[in-house]
Amino acid sequence: MPHSNCQDRTLDARHDLAALPAKLLLAGALACVAAHHVCRVFDLGHKSYGEGPILAVTERMETEPPSRDWRSGPPYTLSCYGPAYYWASGGVARLGGWRHSIVPGRLVSVAAALFVAALIAIAASSRQRIELGLAGALMFLVSGPVVEWLPYARVDMLALAFAAVAYAAAQRGWGGVGLPAVAIVAGSLAKPTVAMAAAPIVIHLLLNRPSRTALLFVALVAGLGAATWAAIEWASGGYFLSAVLSGNRNPMSLWRGYRFAYEFLGSPIGVGACLTAIGLWVVSPQEFRRSLFSLGFLVSTVISTGLVCKRGSDLNYFLEPAMLGSLAMAVDGFPRLYAADARRARIAMLFLTVILAVPVLRELRKSDALRRVVGWAERRESHYADSDPTPAAQFAAVRQLLADEPTEIGLLADGQCIDMVLAAGRRPWLNDSYLYMLLVGNGALDAAELIEQIRGGRIHWLFLHQPIEAHLQAVDRQSNLWPPEVLRCLEEHFQPVASPDGLFVYRRQQPRPS
Repeated sequence: MPHSNCQDRTLDARHDLAALPAKLLLAGALACVAAHHVCRVFDLGHKSYGEGPILAVTERMETEPPSRDWRSGPPYTLSCYGPAYYWASGGVARLGGWRHSIVPGRLVSVAAALFVAALIAIAASSRQRIELGLAGALMFLVSGPVVEWLPYARVDMLALAFAAVAYAAAQRGWGGVGLPAVAIVAGSLAKPTVAMAAAPIVIHLLLNRPSRTALLFVALVAGLGAATWAAIEWASGGYFLSAVLSGNRNPMSLWRGYRFAYEFLGSPIGVGACLTAIGLWVVSPQEFRRSLFSLGFLVSTVISTGLVCKRGSDLNYFLEPAMLGSLAMAVDGFPRLYAADARRARIAMLFLTVILAVPVLRELRKSDALRRVVGWAERRESHYADSDPTPAAQFAAVRQLLADEPTEIGLLADGQCIDMVLAAGRRPWLNDSYLYMLLVGNGALDAAELIEQIRGGRIHWLFLHQPIEAHLQAVDRQSNLWPPEVLRCLEEHFQPVASPDGLFVYRRQQPRPS
């Protein structure tokens, strides 16, 4: 027996030494990818439309309690989410001393994404194969949905972090069914569609546990969810739940669902996870049934395909399948390669790491992002690093244009310009033109009120990220961000004024003498 134990320790030592290059390369690649995502937080030259509207809700919540009035009259402060992300980004803003900045919200998103990556690494690692967990985390952070949506101040990553806790707890048996249920309800307060994460878990429980366990889980999710959302609706004066229900009644398109599902499933993470899950189902149906990650990937992809049919949705609806796909490959796929031939599997892992990391290293090499991070950390305000003066000039121009204007004048802004307007000490007539357009489309609001404000001369300024003509051309492609009738009215009554590159400012035309 002692001789056998000595042999085992010798084999473990040899394995650790052979796996060391893969572990070091994976750890280095993860550090570079994480640094790249952190640096993008401070790049105000690239904004998502939804960041400004979310910032407007966050800042208004800091000054007054939410109420139904926010959705019934100007200044409209619209949302279709719960309060969790607004609380988180507002808290980070207070801790860091940021004002009128989307950076705190971006920090919340990046912290949540890195938490998800860490959870993937923990869930997929074993004592002998730590590199499997590192590979899973790396694949998640470089997947298409994450790269496209991570830098931005959006609710998705925080919601995904709660979903990740639910899946990991359900697979590992942490906290029985109570912890997964609590995590799903908490995640729904960031993004309500997180509630759909309960479906793969329920199927997994029905296949592997007594049916009463699945029923208990469903009862906990439903009961806790109903009680929590009822309390939120009461505390917000009828704002949040009503906003969620009205803001998600949008037109559906099967082609939209097919297009985004095809884009996701055709990406490296989609192809790899599909091959892993389907291969496991073919080779070992029993193991497939026990694997929440492979089973969950397929179920979650189907659910996401249905959800993304809704107008206003995008590739971010596949963040959860991307997370589960990373776990499926790291837990159900790669170990089989090692079992077949450990040496060749390590070589394949090295090649995979290089292929995944090279695009990120290229981005870091050609950018001055690290210098931007230092500059932002020192200033903690909504100004851009000196290396790219464009955003700083935009903020300054908006502030100068509005400096001598009466406080009661009305103004409108695209989502990418909301932070500039807020930094100038003004609140736009509405915070989210796209959600406003959807609410007009489903009958919750009427565009006639805004058109009357424009024609009556009560709206004086427009701050847009592209000219009105481009907004009108987008109507034909159904990618417009404003109601078409509002755009035509704006074109009729406003004329452009000089403004910095990337910012299109319009002022109301003076009435012509009769």
